Amino acid sequence: MSRASSQLRLDPNRCDRCGRCERVCDKGALKVGASYIFVDWQKCDACFECVDACDRGAIERKGATGARVAAVSAGKAARGQGAASAEAKGSGRGASSSTGPKPRARTVGAPVHWTLAEAAAVLAVTFAAFLGKDVLLAQKWVIALTPSSHVLARVAALAAYYAIQVGALLLLVRMRDRDFLESVRLRVPKVGWLERLASTGITLGLTGATLVAGFAYAFVAQEIGFVPDNPGVAELFGPNATGFFFSVMLVAFVAPVAEEVVFRGVLLGALQSRWPMWPSIIVAAAVFSAFHVSWWTLVPTLMVGIAAGWLSVRRTSLWPAITLHALYNLTLVTVAYAGAL
Repeated sequence: MSRASSQLRLDPNRCDRCGRCERVCDKGALKVGASYIFVDWQKCDACFECVDACDRGAIERKGATGARVAAVSAGKAARGQGAASAEAKGSGRGASSSTGPKPRARTVGAPVHWTLAEAAAVLAVTFAAFLGKDVLLAQKWVIALTPSSHVLARVAALAAYYAIQVGALLLLVRMRDRDFLESVRLRVPKVGWLERLASTGITLGLTGATLVAGFAYAFVAQEIGFVPDNPGVAELFGPNATGFFFSVMLVAFVAPVAEEVVFRGVLLGALQSRWPMWPSIIVAAAVFSAFHVSWWTLVPTLMVGIAAGWLSVRRTSLWPAITLHALYNLTLVTVAYAGAL
């Protein structure tokens, strides 16, 4: 049994389920749940990385004094600053540990503890922005614009829609006094090339499977007489090179980042802190699909949401899920414009 078992104090009431302690535990000895902190003392090697990572006092060394509290605050300020953070952690454990082997990145992404109230607030802002966008584009003076001006109005409305979502997230993160990239799992993890290769292979394979399933669904739906209920991107942005550019930028780059942060970063993170993995993934995917307000895309977007949700849970950041979403959208945009250009 590890000597840490007699030196650690665990207080689940102070824990905010940020997941930092789990990510720094090289042995996988630590598990944080909705109301517990579990340590497998047989695996624990008493490195106390979890103590340094926790800035809430949920994991402490017994006998910690006010100096420890000050050190935690300093570590919190330094976190997210690259080498400065590593140096602060090394100085807390002695010079020898700063030059030792670094912990391996875990392959399973720990959920960031967003509350259901925070997730509901983000979704409410997203829905309000969505309605505002549609109301604006339905105005008579907008409809009366020339085709090129109407496209620019649509681009501006979509850009504002995504900007409002990001703004709401920035506000919430600021209220939490947290690092934005870490809170929404956009910080690029420091992993080895084998881990990156595995993530790339899994992401590309899952993207291909999702595309095949999506095209198969579209074929069957059209065969039974189910027709699209929304205009395609070529109609929305214009069947020309300018329209293709706007489609790629908004649909294939901006939308995947904003939507994955909202639905997989915040909503799925909030659900996963309380429910098992698959119910959380499916519910987040269903909400994601419903937000597209289209019966034609309901099933394909649900499949994308489930695939992206699984990736976000099983990998160390949101970037594999964002990549899958972006590649899926880029393929659809390319196919839509193949016959228009």
